[in-house]
Amino acid sequence: MKIIHTLRVLGLISAFTFMSFPLLSCEGDDADSSLIDDPFTEVPSSVAGKSIRLYVISGSGLYANSGVALIHIENDGQIYTLTAEGGDVIDSAGTLNYTTSGTQGFLDFNDTEKGFNGRISLTYTTSSSGTYVSSASQDSTQIGTFAIF
Repeated sequence: MKIIHTLRVLGLISAFTFMSFPLLSCEGDDADSSLIDDPFTEVPSSVAGKSIRLYVISGSGLYANSGVALIHIENDGQIYTLTAEGGDVIDSAGTLNYTTSGTQGFLDFNDTEKGFNGRISLTYTTSSSGTYVSSASQDSTQIGTFAIF
């Protein structure tokens, strides 16, 4: 009697296990792609009238090595002011041009107060945030995260 009961229990476990495998499989054309995180692919076409907060992870050359910067872009999308919000960031201002390609936005800027130009490459992970790499003259680079609002 115990043997028959044990075989029934094992049979139920085997049937349950067999039925579970197709639910756990992600192979083939029937896989549920909604369970896979796709990278964000849409970026804002303009940053005119917006602000971008940069959270500095590291920097070299002319750039701050730590801190937070707030870039306010005028409604025309061509003039900016940078306000230091901490760390070794310093206030500045200038002109810029914003372009996009794929999941990236590019701020080509001319800092009229400090006298240099460069590019901030924004890689969007959402429609309003992501990571950035900035490069400028004199072998200057900076990396960090950003938020647009």
